[in-house]
Amino acid sequence: RDRSGVEADLLVEGANGLVVVEAKAGATVTPDLLAPARRIKEVLGTRAIGTPQVVYGGATRQERSDCRLLPWNEIPPADWY
Repeated sequence: RDRSGVEADLLVEGANGLVVVEAKAGATVTPDLLAPARRIKEVLGTRAIGTPQVVYGGATRQERSDCRLLPWNEIPPADWY
């Protein structure tokens, strides 16, 4: 958590930096659902690698231009990089 209250649910350390992973219970994708992951990547700057991942309560994997949404049931085989 930084001074302004921005926090990440999970940072996965890779060889070249950190992957941002956020967990959300909601099944409906809204801008508010994606905002924390986007903000954390922005705060981390060059230390953040890859696409931020948002694990959510929905049923389908979705690719956005700057975020990936993963349903809860896809966590075990997820490739965070």
